[in-house]
Amino acid sequence: MKARAAAARAFMTSPGGTAYGAAVLTVSGNVYQAGQYSSFNHMTNVHAEQAALVLAVMADDPDVLALAVASTGIESVTRPCGVCRQVFAEHVARVGRDFEVLMACRNSDSYEVAQVSELLPFSWVSNQAGAIEQAPDIRGILSQSGSVPAGQPLQAGDHVVLRDGSIALVWDGAFEPDRALVKVKYIPTDGKLRKVPHSLAEPLQYQKEMHDFGQIRRARCGVGGAFVGEADITAVFKMLPLGGALGEPPGPLVNLLRDAGVDVSAVRVTGSRAIGLQRANSDWDLVVPLEVEPLSIVRDALATAVERGVLTVPPRSGTWKLLDRVFPGGREALLRSRRFVDTLLSGEVSIALIFVPPQSPDVCVGLDWQGVGRTLLYGQVVDAAKAVYKRAEYHLQDEEGLVRVTCYHKLANLLRSGDVISASGWLFRRGMERRLIQILPYPDRIIWWRVA
Repeated sequence: MKARAAAARAFMTSPGGTAYGAAVLTVSGNVYQAGQYSSFNHMTNVHAEQAALVLAVMADDPDVLALAVASTGIESVTRPCGVCRQVFAEHVARVGRDFEVLMACRNSDSYEVAQVSELLPFSWVSNQAGAIEQAPDIRGILSQSGSVPAGQPLQAGDHVVLRDGSIALVWDGAFEPDRALVKVKYIPTDGKLRKVPHSLAEPLQYQKEMHDFGQIRRARCGVGGAFVGEADITAVFKMLPLGGALGEPPGPLVNLLRDAGVDVSAVRVTGSRAIGLQRANSDWDLVVPLEVEPLSIVRDALATAVERGVLTVPPRSGTWKLLDRVFPGGREALLRSRRFVDTLLSGEVSIALIFVPPQSPDVCVGLDWQGVGRTLLYGQVVDAAKAVYKRAEYHLQDEEGLVRVTCYHKLANLLRSGDVISASGWLFRRGMERRLIQILPYPDRIIWWRVA
């Protein structure tokens, strides 16, 4: 019905032509309707199905459950053309969900249904689409028990076990007065734990998994993500000190941190090694508390070590591959400018450094902030000193004035004052103040136009 109604929006070259309509239903429950945009040369048409998909994507709502198409043509069933089928297949490859296509019958209210994979079983696949499907990363079960969560303050880097059996990494223990922002890392599957897609390198697939497993929990302020309160948590795994039973990562990196002035006794181990789910070649994830000025010294020391061949960039790192694509000049520019050296290879083992301030942060979004909705901004970064942290903070000067931005993904760690960027996210107001919250690299994007 929605697709038939959308045919009234068809923009045709002359009255009386065939009108096409399409409607897209997404996991959020929203419906996006569009008609076709016809061209005189019949080569630059925008098909209704494509237009409806674009509307969903432009609304930051790309996870499609179903698409319906209808037309006023003489065909008994309205079926998508080959170009649209290829567009569907590429959308499925990006998001990871093989959605249904409902094709309306001309002379009745019935319709035919097929999955995208059935409509185009041998679609063309780009090398960039990551066509090689990897086997699920299955881990065992937790061999240790965490502590009782009652009254425990959560810190960035702690792990929590949720009531559904999933395990999440704490990104911000004080997002709201009684809500923590977490990244779900493992979900129970057939009596074991399966690692979910990487939230930075595969944000669309990560969000699909979160929806399918019921992990999209909105914060009180309205931001969508994985937000949990004390009642959602059954156990807490605190970060572990470096050394002791865990030992230290191989290679020179820890000594380089010491030489650069880092108090290694304050460094904590997080990730799979902190909860006993590591493999022999698992990364070392280290939480490093540092003030802003010493942190710049550490980054310079690590970048110099890379230039001298003492440390290297992990060749299979999804993080570095993404940064190569999104930052002007890629890894060479990042290392040269000392903007990012937070994931490195030391002694054949990849080490990820997560920088946090030495003091526990204040509540991120207090009850006095009012949600406005999603927005797009363009302007110049004027203060990026604290963009180096896991809870990255920077200010953006746009045409309306100054906006304070809080970002939880790594792209913010690359920012410097003077950069000119576009940024999307959740907008809040408190009186005349504005605040933008960014959770994942999609849809909360950062795009560089000029680099300082």
